[in-house]
Amino acid sequence: MAYGDMWAFSETHLCSKELASFNAGLEFAGSPFAPMLGGFPVPNSKDNTGAWKGVGVLSRTPVRHLPQDWPPEIACSSRAMVVTSLVDDVWITGGVVYGEPDGKHYPRRLQHNEALLQAVISSICFLSTGPRFVAGDWNVCQGELPAFDSLAQLGFKDLQDLAAERWGFLPQATCKSSTRKDFCYISPEMQELLVHVSVIDDLWPDHAVVQGHFNRLRQSVPRDVWFMPKPFPWPSDLQLPDGLWNCGDGDADAKYSHLWRMIEDSACSQLPFSVSKQAKGRAQTMTTKAVKSGKFAPVKVGRHGEFQPHFHGSSIRYAQWVRQVRRLQAFCRCRTDADVPSQHSVRVWGSVMKASGFVGSFAHWWISCPLKVHGAPSHLPWFPPCVEAATKIFESFVMNVREFEKQLKSTSRQYARLRRAQQPNMIFRDLKGSPTAGVDYLLQSLTAQVVEVREDCSIVVDPLQHWIPDRPVLCQGRTFQIIHAEEDCLWLNQVDPIVVGMIVSQLRSTGTKQDLESAFVDAWKARWDRHRNVPYDRWQTILDFARRNLRPVSMQWPSIDADLFTQIVGRKRRASAGGLDGVTVADLQQMPRNAVAAFCDIFRTAEISGEWPSQLLMGKVVCLAKTDQPSSVGDYRPITILSMLYRIWSSYQAQLAIRALDSSLPDTLYGCRPARFAGQVWSQLLWAVESSVSEGVALTGLIADLQKAFNYIPRSSDSRF
Repeated sequence: MAYGDMWAFSETHLCSKELASFNAGLEFAGSPFAPMLGGFPVPNSKDNTGAWKGVGVLSRTPVRHLPQDWPPEIACSSRAMVVTSLVDDVWITGGVVYGEPDGKHYPRRLQHNEALLQAVISSICFLSTGPRFVAGDWNVCQGELPAFDSLAQLGFKDLQDLAAERWGFLPQATCKSSTRKDFCYISPEMQELLVHVSVIDDLWPDHAVVQGHFNRLRQSVPRDVWFMPKPFPWPSDLQLPDGLWNCGDGDADAKYSHLWRMIEDSACSQLPFSVSKQAKGRAQTMTTKAVKSGKFAPVKVGRHGEFQPHFHGSSIRYAQWVRQVRRLQAFCRCRTDADVPSQHSVRVWGSVMKASGFVGSFAHWWISCPLKVHGAPSHLPWFPPCVEAATKIFESFVMNVREFEKQLKSTSRQYARLRRAQQPNMIFRDLKGSPTAGVDYLLQSLTAQVVEVREDCSIVVDPLQHWIPDRPVLCQGRTFQIIHAEEDCLWLNQVDPIVVGMIVSQLRSTGTKQDLESAFVDAWKARWDRHRNVPYDRWQTILDFARRNLRPVSMQWPSIDADLFTQIVGRKRRASAGGLDGVTVADLQQMPRNAVAAFCDIFRTAEISGEWPSQLLMGKVVCLAKTDQPSSVGDYRPITILSMLYRIWSSYQAQLAIRALDSSLPDTLYGCRPARFAGQVWSQLLWAVESSVSEGVALTGLIADLQKAFNYIPRSSDSRF
């Protein structure tokens, strides 16, 4: 097992003394592994009642515990632990669980095992980011506890299940060759790097070793992140100058960016506190930024007597603040009453003053620090302060960190997901399923049954499949290379082990950004561009008919003024999704009248010249899954979210057009009309059926639901259409 990078162990039986002895043996043998990190030590007992416990992690790189707030009965059970380690400059986080076995000594093993798993799931799956895993001997079969559903909803999958999906390897029994109770669930970030799964059943007497082989973490594909500003604390009486739209120079993009920069800067100058950088930046982002997860170090577990964190989620700013409060605590301990500070205390104070994570600098942030104890200095000295002043600074900063923890717990998405998972009454789980997170990759399993095995090293399969010639097919856990592929016939390198009735499979996977984009664009072009190559003459008959028979409708297009804009924004839901410019309904509802006038100037400029700021026209495409197990492009419904300002203008213009055309439309046309919605179609149908039955009149009709009906409408930019 010396080839692995990280191993998770269950039932180690190691107490503190035995763990130290084991690590001493590793060092003596010249092992490439760092000292093994165990969970809560197994208690010593003469009758070995506590020996059948213990969890641990052995890694080539040092491993450390993660802070957690578990109940004492779980934290001190010696059956669960959460750790993190830096592998390939990426922090990989994992949890190990050893469940209670089935026996007379554990009458409530299912309840206890569920509590152990949920505690680890909360720390690893909800409150951590990046590559993660949850492993161990859980002493329950798959699906026996609700924790398995929680892992599946969070996107975690077991190694053997992934091997079955991708390569056709049937899951093997891991416990005494009869049951499967050893699992290793990995996060989507690690699923992308998985290349092989193997099970070793001759290493330990009772349990098999489940191991996953991955590409190096440094080869992980970065995520394209579009920066979105956080909510801004707008002042209630924001004062802005007039003529904001005409203040900037350059094209519409530059003027729109300058407009929001002026609004945010003016708001910051009118607030009594500093605004974080994350809350600013509306209309400034123009492209995505490649980001790799797992790049910042989680908060360390504090030593005895050291500051202990109460927030256990992922936050770079919080990690910086925890390190700063521990620096201050260390400075208070090393600073003596002597007039001349020691060299060590000088270096520690220098680290305090140069700490990152504060607006401007720590000294600048301290001037406007919201919470200070009595007697704390108003300004931080550059020379190391005395013990009394340092203690006041430390106590004040602890208060600010605790307040920051409360804010993070109330605003963190990780804690929000955790609260909803722990309190099912917060969401209607019986009525609404868990939403999908979007499209990270497409996995489509191609399977067919062998109906004939031929002597020319080929097999005939049913049903037909679009096989990938350069990828192997799997049958009964064995791999067969394709020499030539047809939809109903495969020529393989060998066919001796294959008999009629067996199932052959192949996994069609699309995971890179370029492949996903190509797959969706190709599928959508086939629908939306179906009329692109149709000659214009083919439409001439319809156009001539329209000119002869359809009477012109006079329409008025008044511009939006400030009062009308305020009314439209007031009717919008505050929870409506904002666009890529970062402007939300909550932002627009806090704008003063001169800012609203600037937005109306943008509309008037666009109506006259057709020139829009590109920030308003860029849309975010969200793919909503139409099935529980989406595997192809057709299983997703694309929803495009444009900027809030453009949606306000476009919805207003659409309402004007609908009202102008309403008098010319037939009464039986429903949908997108005042007092005529699509649900009334069924009311009319029911009334017609009632009338037919009651009066004995024959009724004949046709109901048709055209799939992708609107995709049959041409989308040509030519003015004649």
